[in-house]
Amino acid sequence: MAIALPGRDRLPPGPKRDFVTAIHALYDLAGQPAARQISRAIFKTSAAETVSHETVSAVLRGDVIPTWGKVQSIVTVLVRMSIRRQDLDVVLDDIQGLWIRAKQAVPREPAVQQAPVGPPSHPPSPHPPPPVPPSPQPEVVAGEPAVAAEDPVIGSLPERNPHFTGRELLLDSMHHHHLSNPHAPLVLYGLGGVGKTQLAREYVHRFAGQYSVLWWVPSDRPEQARASLVSLAERLGLPLRDNAEQTITGLLSRLESQQVSYLIVFDGAEGDDIRDFLPSVGGNVIVTTRDPAWAHGSGNLDLEVPDFDRAEAIQFLRKRDRQMTGQQADEVTQRLGRLPLALEGFAALRLATEQSWEELLARLDDPAPPSVATAEAEPAHYPHTVAAALQLALDRLGVANPVAVLVFELFAWFGSEPVSIPLLRSGSRGIEDPRLRRALGNPIALRRAVQDINKFGLGRLHTEDQRIEVQPLMRLALRDALSRTDRERARRNVHGILTTVDPGWPDKLVLWDMHRAMAPHVLPAGLIHSRNVATLQTVHHQIRYRYLIGDYEDARRLGEAAVRTWRAPDFLGPDHGFVLMVTREWANALRALGQYPRARELTADAMERLRANPRYGENHQYFLDMARSHAADLRIAGEFQAALTLDQTSCAGHERQFGRDDDRTIASRHNLAVTLRLLGDFAAAEGVDRQEVAHHLASRGEADRLTLLAVNALAEDLYGLGRYREVIELQAQALETAQGVLRPGDHGILHARRTIAIAHRRLGAVDAAVELLRETYDELVASFGADHEYTLATVMSYANALRDRRRPGEAYAYAMDAVNAYEQAFGQSNPLTLAAQVNLAVILRSRGDRFQARRADEAAYRGLAAGVGERHPFTVVAMINLATDMALAEEWEAARSLSEKAWSLSKDVRGPFHSDTLAAAANLTIDRGDRGNGEPSLDHILAEMRRTLGREHSTVADVAAGIRVECDIEPPST
Repeated sequence: MAIALPGRDRLPPGPKRDFVTAIHALYDLAGQPAARQISRAIFKTSAAETVSHETVSAVLRGDVIPTWGKVQSIVTVLVRMSIRRQDLDVVLDDIQGLWIRAKQAVPREPAVQQAPVGPPSHPPSPHPPPPVPPSPQPEVVAGEPAVAAEDPVIGSLPERNPHFTGRELLLDSMHHHHLSNPHAPLVLYGLGGVGKTQLAREYVHRFAGQYSVLWWVPSDRPEQARASLVSLAERLGLPLRDNAEQTITGLLSRLESQQVSYLIVFDGAEGDDIRDFLPSVGGNVIVTTRDPAWAHGSGNLDLEVPDFDRAEAIQFLRKRDRQMTGQQADEVTQRLGRLPLALEGFAALRLATEQSWEELLARLDDPAPPSVATAEAEPAHYPHTVAAALQLALDRLGVANPVAVLVFELFAWFGSEPVSIPLLRSGSRGIEDPRLRRALGNPIALRRAVQDINKFGLGRLHTEDQRIEVQPLMRLALRDALSRTDRERARRNVHGILTTVDPGWPDKLVLWDMHRAMAPHVLPAGLIHSRNVATLQTVHHQIRYRYLIGDYEDARRLGEAAVRTWRAPDFLGPDHGFVLMVTREWANALRALGQYPRARELTADAMERLRANPRYGENHQYFLDMARSHAADLRIAGEFQAALTLDQTSCAGHERQFGRDDDRTIASRHNLAVTLRLLGDFAAAEGVDRQEVAHHLASRGEADRLTLLAVNALAEDLYGLGRYREVIELQAQALETAQGVLRPGDHGILHARRTIAIAHRRLGAVDAAVELLRETYDELVASFGADHEYTLATVMSYANALRDRRRPGEAYAYAMDAVNAYEQAFGQSNPLTLAAQVNLAVILRSRGDRFQARRADEAAYRGLAAGVGERHPFTVVAMINLATDMALAEEWEAARSLSEKAWSLSKDVRGPFHSDTLAAAANLTIDRGDRGNGEPSLDHILAEMRRTLGREHSTVADVAAGIRVECDIEPPST
């Protein structure tokens, strides 16, 4: 949502308001892009400084006056996005004067504006903010909705600690931060085990009634955060996109619209990936992290969470054990320290074992157990007191329930996400140790083990969704505490569990619940280092699963890690078939992320290795699968003829190996039709696609996704053949079915809507086409991003329709953006880029810029003739339009000659009754200077145009009046 210029009550008249008003004027001319879009554009350019989206938002809201380098970056990008031509140097000079006056007018803020770090020993100022007593708020139970008038959206929150103690000053500071700086993320940082998560959870409890959305995002791994935010989008009723990143972008736009009040906690943030997931306005954000660099990031407010103070530590222990004296508690804190996690573990151990505090403290003086001594050189990321408390708890748990120790040891290799108890139960068959296998397979024994782990303070049971969580600090201590033998046994057991529960190839599954439960644990468990073939297949399935759910970045990360590990000579080696097939999935993810050259490099290398290896060869399933992917690379690169050769060979190979009705053969034929369309052979593509539609209708029915995609493909063929009414009839029925079967924002729905819209436009229903294309374009940006090929094809169609609607200024802005994006994504000489350039030239002529239009047409014609040949439909359209450029320059003979050539080629390529052929013929009559003599005759052309386009079509009247016809290109998908 656009950021409005602050009102005068918030930003009074003066130098600062003058500066912000000038920035907003540029922002409006740029189309009011999202702050994230501005930040990304700055990052992609050679701007003076990078600027976060939070800073961009703050500037537009008038909250800050940043350094000149950041202002220069913002202004440069806004000028480049503008629909009006502006001299950047002049704009920068004007803005700099305003910036200097604004900076001079802003008083320096006193140091006391910074919130105190932790509970201060003395007040930071004579008038500190008064403590904010929590008003009675509805209790928020994990996983259950709070009772509130606005029916808030509440996610799965961690269990609130019933023994939460102290921290009043920290809670006061947090609330003061949110009141004073509502749009700045509040970062709670400190050592592991210091209680950051519990502090954030207590804050959620106390202030829940102030928010309509309460959401907890596990953030130590990006894929966990993405999955959580996608779930929030679903809860808010937002459309789920094919790409998880785009779903999150849509969610952030909704949150930043300021239509909902939210509190979102990003718990355990590590690395910079999480920064892109933080909404910048509209609510409050809390981040917990052990990384101080995170806390001190630009635009954040930081609050360090220290250990308990002495009084809090004593208070906590006495709350946990009502029989404990103050003197005993004081002695324990002096011996054990004040780290909350260590105190909690020690207190839980005391209550579980009923030993005296004196006995337990005496155990701390024992020498380190052998398991710790044999931990070799692995670094300990936790205080010694945690290790000691862990070892004591393990000893006592071993006496109470030895099998529970075996269960707990598994958590040394699971990830930080809570582990599903059904996953443990289902994976019991993969366990070697008979005692552990029996315990996991027996619901009663497993429940007792989990309860004992929870009882001794080693883990926390999430009762609402039957998952058990072990804190990261405890997992690190556990891994160090285990002997080499025990660590290896636990690792094998976790591998066995995850391998056993793997439901198989995700393409064939209706539900992905188990894949979802496994996902957070695949990398932490080190499955990619296994020598077990079934375990490696599990990794392969997980990469594919992440790709199918739209988590392309995580699919890329896992695929790359697996391939780099497995291709080592002492592992599987670079020529192993399994390595090469996982390389295909890695390349698929790269292709989805727009990293086309790298994807092509990987698939081409894998193809050659498969071809050269006598174990595989060109008829092997692996080679044929790889060939389908490599043909896509060739199509994207504009090498349509090479793609056709490969697709034809691949189809023949698939039919020999698998038969005509196998899914892989069907996919191969589908790809062949795509290539035929790109080559302009729409008749041949129609023949292939009609067979596929008939097959899918017979085997899957009309409501199956593959059937609907096959109908989409057939509609594109019909459009290319100029049969626009058939397109609308076919696609309208399929779209109605698709909207009842597919989720909103699905590629199949958006593809059908674009095809219907461009067919309507050809038949003269321009207004309807414009509206449908605009809606489809917005959906595609939200689902796939602005630079995806689906989006680019639609924005080009939208620009064409805007030109028809006599809105050349808007058309130019969209077309120019599309041409630049095509160049960056596909290269300057790609046929799709050149086709977009042909369309841009038409718009330039409509704006009166004949010189630039001719330059664009000449370059496009040369490039297309050299790349796809003169008989390609793209080239023919470029030829028709270049003849118009020549006629406008009064080069009559050259225009007539080129028009004759274009008409002749179009008759052969597209048929005599195609709208482009009729346009070429109409223009030729003008270039000949006659009104009825010779071929083609104007009467014949008008008669066929009425039959093809309809008698009320504006083009028919234009031709009758002697006005040249402009042709444009609607590129098919790759």
